[in-house]
Amino acid sequence: MNSNPSAFNLNPDNYHSIEANQAYLSVSQYKGFLKCEAEAMAKIDGKIGQTKSEALIFGSLLHSWNESKEAFDKFLFSNPDLLSSRGKTKGQLKSTYLQVFDLIKRLEKDELMMKALSGEKEKIFTAKMFDTNWKICIDSYEPEKGKFADLKSMAEIYGRYYNPETQTYEDFIRYYKYDLQMVIYSEIEKIATGRKTNLNPLLVVITKQNPPDTAIFKGFLGNKDIFLDEVRQKVVRINDLKLHLVEPKMCGSCAFCRSIKNTPIIEYEKFKGGV
Repeated sequence: MNSNPSAFNLNPDNYHSIEANQAYLSVSQYKGFLKCEAEAMAKIDGKIGQTKSEALIFGSLLHSWNESKEAFDKFLFSNPDLLSSRGKTKGQLKSTYLQVFDLIKRLEKDELMMKALSGEKEKIFTAKMFDTNWKICIDSYEPEKGKFADLKSMAEIYGRYYNPETQTYEDFIRYYKYDLQMVIYSEIEKIATGRKTNLNPLLVVITKQNPPDTAIFKGFLGNKDIFLDEVRQKVVRINDLKLHLVEPKMCGSCAFCRSIKNTPIIEYEKFKGGV
């Protein structure tokens, strides 16, 4: 693992561009390949756009507040569809996103949460790891205190999520692979800066409950070598996919696969749907 001969300079304006996603691998892209290679490649090739669910937009809105008031106002200006266009609420945030102000108030009065989120905002790093160019964007970066933080808004902290691959229930961190994200972020930052030791990753979580619940998770580096070894093995095929050297596999169940697959004929006795 060594520093990255950058493909091109990344900035906030081009970080999420098709060109950046073709040149670099990100954690979200990596997780996308694990879910469905066909859909991940369709996004990278620009055949389909990045879907933005209400939860994702809500999270982006909260992240813009964490960046700065100017970034928050700019996000609203750039996304006028988030604002009501009629009636007494014209010009105000739609009810779906209005709750973000409750979360902001909760965060701003919580000294520990604000301390965890202190530091430089939206810090971009690129580095070469396992012969692969990676890009990361850290929400709150404070190396002088040996830490960085990622802010997440969740439905709840203690919910359980069913993983059909392992046929077990998991907490939200394992289900969404946030533990993997924290390890990769810490390692890429270390490579990019030439740091000898990893910074401590913090996952700062606030829920959309009324009132919001909060938690700060730490201790993600205990299984660092296991996570990185898994990444080392999987990026070999991902690199081949991005170079169009191999054909991507369809998962058969995601939105993209449903839109292009041929109708199957299924033998009922062999059907395992929902199992």
